[in-house]
Amino acid sequence: MPTLYVNNLNDKVSIPKLKEKLLHLFSQYGDVLQVTAHGNLKMKGQAFITYDSESAAKKAQEFLQEYSLFGKPMKIQTARSESDGFHEKQGNADAIAKRKQQKAARRDSEPKPEPPRKKRKLNNPPSAKLLLQNVDNAEDDHVSKIVTALAGYASHKVIKARKVVIIEFSSESDATSAMESVVTQFGDEAIVDYGK
Repeated sequence: MPTLYVNNLNDKVSIPKLKEKLLHLFSQYGDVLQVTAHGNLKMKGQAFITYDSESAAKKAQEFLQEYSLFGKPMKIQTARSESDGFHEKQGNADAIAKRKQQKAARRDSEPKPEPPRKKRKLNNPPSAKLLLQNVDNAEDDHVSKIVTALAGYASHKVIKARKVVIIEFSSESDATSAMESVVTQFGDEAIVDYGK
């Protein structure tokens, strides 16, 4: 394959300067069709060099392996697939379209990570009461269905105007174990802490 993958490049160097130096260096071994380097986090310190012939790519790989560029020895290997520049020169637009479809399919099939839950800092010392604030649906019937099912539940009080629910448990350990369940039941906007 006439495309080389180069890594261990100095990521402190600007992309235009890096591409210019790579083009100058690699074109000594043959006609370079394309130099690809990106500044994003995933691609920093890496580049792809596409030649018009495989012999030129092999020669460059042989002579430039471990060559120090901007203070770091380059690591060069054959790329896993050909670049779009090579396919364009070959007149193979179908290969480019196929690669883009495969990339889109991979991206769409990957599960989307759930946003991390907000860490809640507890301000009050542990007690047998839980104080829920910012409860959007602070209707007594709705709250009753949820809190009466909690282990160790003793009683509760709803203050609709302030969107607050106070839940009392038979022990501090029951309140502590119910805390995560309460957060899940009332949503991410609810703030849970121990009551006084």
